[in-house]
Amino acid sequence: MPMNAPQYYYVLAERYRNSSDLREKEEILREMISVLPKHKGTEKELAMLKRRLALLKKSGQKHRRISVPTIKKIWPRVCLLGYDPQEIKEIKFTEISGVYYGVTMIENMHIQVVLMSSREKDPNAFDQSDIIISKEKVDSNKFNMVQAKPDIPLAIDKFGVIPVYIEGSDDAIPMPKNSRVLDLIKKLHLPIHKGMYALVINENKKMKTGLNHALNKGEKIKII
Repeated sequence: MPMNAPQYYYVLAERYRNSSDLREKEEILREMISVLPKHKGTEKELAMLKRRLALLKKSGQKHRRISVPTIKKIWPRVCLLGYDPQEIKEIKFTEISGVYYGVTMIENMHIQVVLMSSREKDPNAFDQSDIIISKEKVDSNKFNMVQAKPDIPLAIDKFGVIPVYIEGSDDAIPMPKNSRVLDLIKKLHLPIHKGMYALVINENKKMKTGLNHALNKGEKIKII
């Protein structure tokens, strides 16, 4: 029985092969497990992915101090500045030298979160963040919000990120508002060829479009 894995699964597999960062490989494997269809034809593949994930976790525990701070920004990143991690119960953080790293899901999109008492704690993570949420106004050219208690979903919405799906995947791909199909193709590192088009599925309606089609929130895309 064939796997019938979605196109996005093979994009993730290529990303996994090219990555040398333990934490990034771990996150990619989790996403591969999520998007892989669950049936008899994928049992061996699924078992292999889970074995790899278990080995990476074991390796990551030995080298956690090295691997976690160098996590690559493969999703939108939110920096929470000046908050106590105990205030953010919904996110499981890993603490390294007073800086807290975590991942959360907003509208089926993976969002990276870094929490620190001040930007000096990890200037690189601060500079790589797309959104800054803090208790006091921050001198920064980043999109930032001042809130007593951080509202990450609101910040993501105001920052202008929408969930878009590749057909066959339950996890959304975060895309900036006003993005086109072409931007999605580039983000997935897919080769562009003459005559390429997309099938857009929105509210059970299928529509054939060109690469300049503007993406809308919640659309499912099949690249042809």
